[in-house]
Amino acid sequence: MMFRNRIISLIFILVLASCGFRPLYSNQRESATLGAIKLGDISTGKLASKIDYCFRSELKTILDALDRGQQKLYVLDVVLEKTLTSYGTQQNTTNTRTLLILTAKYTLRNIASDKVLITDSHKTMDSFEVSVSPYASVVSEDETANKLAKYLAHEILLKLEDVILKEDANNNGKSD
Repeated sequence: MMFRNRIISLIFILVLASCGFRPLYSNQRESATLGAIKLGDISTGKLASKIDYCFRSELKTILDALDRGQQKLYVLDVVLEKTLTSYGTQQNTTNTRTLLILTAKYTLRNIASDKVLITDSHKTMDSFEVSVSPYASVVSEDETANKLAKYLAHEILLKLEDVILKEDANNNGKSD
């Protein structure tokens, strides 16, 4: 009896997965909107850094997954800014914690009309421990920066999806 229930459950899960089931609160329209974004320049204003690569990779991974071969209608340009601030100090003025702030200033433009849809910035921050070992501190900083870059990429895409949906609604309203 127990084996039969497991088989039935497995069959149900496979049928559910094969029919294209999506969670109730997922956004059904995201592939149509975000898939139309082409990545432009992403830079820190200096030579490319690990954060640039991580941020660009995360954006590209998400946008490529949503790309259905549609025409690219928008271009996204981003400038990243990384700020480090020491805030944990010992009596001998040795730094023990550092606050990393990652700010992304971005612009989304319509390719055809060159109209700027949004110019905005998002900021995210986290801290990491500065240890006695310089290698451990560098690794902590890199891991924190990568985590923030991925989070920032997701936040920006959520905002852009909303902007594009509003723009599409405005354009559809004007043409009716």
